[in-house]
Amino acid sequence: MGSKNQRALAIGAGACLWPSALQRQYLVIDIIDPREDILKVANDYFDFKLKEGTFYNNDCAKGFDFIEGAYDLILLDAYNGFKVNSLYSSESVSRIYELLCDNGILVINNVHKNKRTLKYEIAQFKRYGYGYTEKSDEGYFNEVIFCFK
Repeated sequence: MGSKNQRALAIGAGACLWPSALQRQYLVIDIIDPREDILKVANDYFDFKLKEGTFYNNDCAKGFDFIEGAYDLILLDAYNGFKVNSLYSSESVSRIYELLCDNGILVINNVHKNKRTLKYEIAQFKRYGYGYTEKSDEGYFNEVIFCFK
């Protein structure tokens, strides 16, 4: 990673800390987030500015047809309040995986209070990779999955 022609996709911007770190490594970052003002918030509080790449104000509920090209790295970190997320449907998972270029890496970070929901969502991705689960003292489960193409 770190070549100027490599591309990354962040699905779920959070506070844009992932995109900021990757941008410093010379990756071109595309960001998908349903919050229209997230780039302003990230700029105001964390001095983040999207240098290259595209911001898509979208929740991906209707798929990823608006995305073109392939990515070297995809980060899926889309917290949705502990409901089953449409991003984890079999169709969405397959499409996200298809967005990877050869030798691409997909990293998923998922947090849930309900272990059954977490298991359903994670099972969709585990067919492409492996993961680790941790349980917090407060009863939350955090799963990180790595998938390679």
